[in-house]
Amino acid sequence: MDSNANTEEKNEINTGAAPRLPIKAIFSFVIAAVMFAVVFTAFYKNEKADNRDYTPSIVIMGDSIMAYYQDERSVASKLSELTGEEVLDASFGGTCFSYQDRDGRLDNCVDAFSIAALTRAIVSNDFRYQYTSDVRMSATEYFPERVKQLGKVDFSGVDILIIESLANDYHNSARIKSGSDKYDEYTYEGAMRSVIEALKKNYPDLRIIIAAPPETFYRDADGNMVSCMEKDFGGGTEKDYIDAQRKIASEYGIELLDLSGSYGEINEENWNDYSIDGLHPWPWGAEKIAECIAGYIGAD
Repeated sequence: MDSNANTEEKNEINTGAAPRLPIKAIFSFVIAAVMFAVVFTAFYKNEKADNRDYTPSIVIMGDSIMAYYQDERSVASKLSELTGEEVLDASFGGTCFSYQDRDGRLDNCVDAFSIAALTRAIVSNDFRYQYTSDVRMSATEYFPERVKQLGKVDFSGVDILIIESLANDYHNSARIKSGSDKYDEYTYEGAMRSVIEALKKNYPDLRIIIAAPPETFYRDADGNMVSCMEKDFGGGTEKDYIDAQRKIASEYGIELLDLSGSYGEINEENWNDYSIDGLHPWPWGAEKIAECIAGYIGAD
């Protein structure tokens, strides 16, 4: 054996020096790093819109009550017909106003598409959590394209933003009151404060309307239909959540549109005239909601 090589090897062992990497391994590492940088850069450009030049007159951010249809039967489409204005449907089924996952993992689909998270993405122009969250749940096929559209919106040119998001907080028994931290986004009131302040700060001319959803109905243990105004899933009745909306809207001087009576005299006997399952509207139910919104905002 070469004595010089043997001595060099012993010196490396004795001094704790790292073994030399072969040139081929170094080259492969550099190539991999370059490829990662290229892919990351391309992907990141998709998260951050280069051109926010889309300015619909009205944007609706809501849950599956608004998003149940993604065609001409949708509330947004009907509202556009009634007002003659361009309306963007930025509603996502399952959307809550507040965060739900206490572990803080925004790759959770429910939290990534909460109004709190979407507002953060809008004002920072960073939709990374919406692009990377797991949206393989049922009826989420339209999510990626809708996020892409939302990322192009210049909210400084939008006239009206309608936020309809209550039912899923109610179903998930989200805490209503924020306690000592009034901006606690894991509570309904805290999320509302955080969202409204961020929007008013960044888009002072934007007309923000908080919309309470239509009255919904559920079967009790005996099979009887019970109104959301009476049923409590653990966090309160829907009326309690609407009262919170009214409180925060008054606190910030913004508008509250109560759609709970949008179907007229709906009750446990006729709820299925307008609603498929007590919650999601038939097409004519969606049209009724659009008519209520149009009437409220002063459409001709």
